[in-house]
Amino acid sequence: MSLCLIHTADLHGRLRAGQAQRLRDLRRERGALLVDAGDALLAPNLFALPWPERTVRRMNEAGYDALCVGNREYALTRRALAAKLGGFRFPILSTNLLPRRAPLPFLQRWTIRQTAAGLRVGLFGLSQPIIEPGSCWERLAAARYVPPLQVVSEAVGALREQVDVLVALTHFGRRPEADLAAAYPEIDLILAGHWHAHAPTLERVGPVTISRTFPHARGAVILTRDGDQWRQEPLEL
Repeated sequence: MSLCLIHTADLHGRLRAGQAQRLRDLRRERGALLVDAGDALLAPNLFALPWPERTVRRMNEAGYDALCVGNREYALTRRALAAKLGGFRFPILSTNLLPRRAPLPFLQRWTIRQTAAGLRVGLFGLSQPIIEPGSCWERLAAARYVPPLQVVSEAVGALREQVDVLVALTHFGRRPEADLAAAYPEIDLILAGHWHAHAPTLERVGPVTISRTFPHARGAVILTRDGDQWRQEPLEL
């Protein structure tokens, strides 16, 4: 059964209305899932802008299926987190970002989405820690970080038997994606952010494929699966 995913990352608030419409049209034409690997927002780490970000509205209009929390999506206080994440109308994912006190309803650890062809796709997020566990900042925070690789087994255990395809959305860059792939061959695909790569890349570590995409809304990649092999098609926006 065919599967198509559209992967963006590191938009940094630059997604324009016409680009959002193109992604929406492509998602519909291909019967694809549209996902982002973090740093979609313009706001800095820890704080929210005092006005609504246009990127939130445009990602909603594009019909995104999930977003991984990047460093730009994190904020220290509950109010700032709500200001950043509360307007999204699709799942915001981070397996290793956990509420310290009251639940944070706008934040999920993982989700299952179904494609137009009927495939069940499990998606979970892994975020780069912005405040160190046990630091003084953590005592002030509404949500605390756990080292990403410590919680992967929870996501794999919760999702693997329920889905046809298991996808990790990661926002930490450098070699941890390869370490993740080597440690958890149960994952089918890793969609990475935080790289700001000049051009998209596709890497295979054992049975796991790692995709990296354009930054700054310059483009996306379309991923299609043929058997156990993934093909990446660059798309300039």
